[in-house]
Amino acid sequence: MKKISVLFLFFILLIPAVCSAGTFQVDLEYSKVRFRIQYILGYVLGAFPQFDGTIVLNDDNTALVSVSGTVDVAKLDTRLPERDEDLRSEKFFDAAKFPEAKFTTTKISKGKLTADLTLKGITKSVPFDYEFLGTAKDPSGNTWAALTLKGKINRKDFGMDRNMKTDEGKMLLGDEVEFRIELHGIQK
Repeated sequence: MKKISVLFLFFILLIPAVCSAGTFQVDLEYSKVRFRIQYILGYVLGAFPQFDGTIVLNDDNTALVSVSGTVDVAKLDTRLPERDEDLRSEKFFDAAKFPEAKFTTTKISKGKLTADLTLKGITKSVPFDYEFLGTAKDPSGNTWAALTLKGKINRKDFGMDRNMKTDEGKMLLGDEVEFRIELHGIQK
């Protein structure tokens, strides 16, 4: 009987914490998932315009609890269709076989978070810097939350190791990919 009482008390205490936290659905109109990678002497910039995500804040909407999302890699856009097709191919993202990339927070501390990032069927723990920009109500009474994330990955860690040398012997592509993610979510 004592075990049942303790378990019941645990669930009673847990339910309000889960239910009262602010959950925000990411809005595509105001949010961006962008990346850049070194290409010869400059950088290629790109974006994933099609994605879905959730931001969860603490009880009083003053701190980040978690962020998660899914990106449609087939919609990748670098503003050069031939390059986009190459990036979608099995040489890089293999979008036909792995159409989604996933991001799930595993740890949060002040200004830093760690997330499980899944690309091309490979999941790695990746650190990100983040800035929680706060919450605000719009004229219709909807509550919004905003968040910026910055991080880097090594593309080779996710099975994207294709590269070529320039005539001068330099590698065409850098290994490091930088991400900048701007998220605006509306409270559910």
